[in-house]
Amino acid sequence: MSHKTVWEELGVYWKIEGTLTSTELFEFNEELLEANAIDKIKHFLVDCLDVTTYLDDTDDAELTATQSTSITMYNKKLVGAFVLDTPLLDGLVKDYVANMAAMGAPWELEQFDNLEDARNWLKSMTY
Repeated sequence: MSHKTVWEELGVYWKIEGTLTSTELFEFNEELLEANAIDKIKHFLVDCLDVTTYLDDTDDAELTATQSTSITMYNKKLVGAFVLDTPLLDGLVKDYVANMAAMGAPWELEQFDNLEDARNWLKSMTY
């Protein structure tokens, strides 16, 4: 996988291209913690429109949600948008969102099929 991290005024934008693996899912949370940014940002945007392959591990959504839930203590008001337009990652994202909710994570998370709708939703949020 190749991903690009862009720190924006209110959050972080991740553009993912090519193959996505389970290891790389954990890297996003680690980037937030290592940059000491988790308590400063208002949102994250994960752009998966150019992901062509996902190397599936059935526990990825639950493990990533567990990791994310543990870092909610640093930022309880974070909102996140996932953008994908194919079914390739649909199950993973829906499972992640469901696992986060089941674990009591306070983040508001939504899935979109285009970047414009995702950015408009993030702008409409009252942080």
